[in-house]
Amino acid sequence: MIISKSKIISAMKNALPGIDSVSLIEGADTFIFRKGFIHSYNDSISVTTPFDMGEGVEFVVKAKDFYSLISKMKEDTISLELNDNSVILKCGKAKASFVLMKDTIATSVMALSEEQNNWEPLPDNFKNNLIKCIIKGNHYSIAGVYVSSDIMYSTDGMRINSFHLKSPMKKFWISDYAADNILKIGEFKEYCLSKNWVYFKDSSNTILSCRKLPDEKYPESSFANIVLSHSKNEKDLSNKLPEGFIEALNRAASLSISLSIYNAVELIFSKDEIEVSSERTSGSYSEKIPWEKPFEEEFDPVKVYVDSSMIENGLFYSKEFYLKSIRSKGGIIKTRIVFGDDEGVHLLGTIDKE
Repeated sequence: MIISKSKIISAMKNALPGIDSVSLIEGADTFIFRKGFIHSYNDSISVTTPFDMGEGVEFVVKAKDFYSLISKMKEDTISLELNDNSVILKCGKAKASFVLMKDTIATSVMALSEEQNNWEPLPDNFKNNLIKCIIKGNHYSIAGVYVSSDIMYSTDGMRINSFHLKSPMKKFWISDYAADNILKIGEFKEYCLSKNWVYFKDSSNTILSCRKLPDEKYPESSFANIVLSHSKNEKDLSNKLPEGFIEALNRAASLSISLSIYNAVELIFSKDEIEVSSERTSGSYSEKIPWEKPFEEEFDPVKVYVDSSMIENGLFYSKEFYLKSIRSKGGIIKTRIVFGDDEGVHLLGTIDKE
């Protein structure tokens, strides 16, 4: 049979997120071509995406090898032949042979498809909020993205994200790895849940299955209370970070202060300017940037220490910010920098120097 290189590459790209070459799951490194679809499965996520090979053409191959070689073929027209133990590809004067693998994950893939019922539309701002909530390199004990009704949460222990969805969703908690792959594959329009999985489907009928984390263990009420306690009021210092702040921050980060696991810089908020500074044994740095719109009233300068990369990440949400100081049960005042808008907030914790 004849296949199009561009079309099969496009389909395999969708299925690649379900491939795991180092997984202990036998078959997690293979593509299954079966009944008009390409399937991949690694026990954390699974992808099913349409690709019609023709009636009765079914086989299993090592995914990354198969994808890599086809992507490097010079012509779009590829001849594919099946025999008892291999797949033969021909493109121009080139020829390749792939050993047929055992079909070890089909049962798992088919079990997922049987659970995909009662599809519901995703909120219009689901993808945008997901982008805001994924925290790269997050190794916190409750990492991942948690959805409950019309709120999406994430945290790494220092930062808390809480964003409103335009319509309510059923409750689920997925890993950052799963959430990141939702963004990689396409524009999902619908979702549904089973006991252990959440499924996302796009208009082409590509389905991404993500294994759920135990949502009953997520401290939703604690985060809801933290976010509520950090609601903005008239007494909070609020402004817009000025032009040139990021450049000054990056210069100061070259001499960042090592505090615990963080690369910290010092920020001093005062009526007319924000001062960015840092110091280590090799040298020090300080720069004052005036506010574009100075505060109207005098106040005692507020000094905080923040991780330089984290505050830069905060600007992804908004340049508008306010400072929220909360007295803990032990009497210690803790200040957070809060970024956000009507759609939600990003709470950035500050670092204790001592």
